[in-house]
Amino acid sequence: MSSFRLRHPRPDESGAAARVYIDHEVGLYGATTYTPADMEVEWSELDLARDVWVAEDETGVIGYAT
Repeated sequence: MSSFRLRHPRPDESGAAARVYIDHEVGLYGATTYTPADMEVEWSELDLARDVWVAEDETGVIGYAT
């Protein structure tokens, strides 16, 4: 069993969170129109220190929540 850590993200990690979202959509639907720029816009409208969490393991960001 791997362990992970929850924390608030840095603004420069929006691309890693977007990759999690994109991989999920592609897995479900076979394709997506979502881009890392979309996540960047979403995060720019949030208080990252309050409203966003990321989960990370030794490989990097593996999940996020808003």
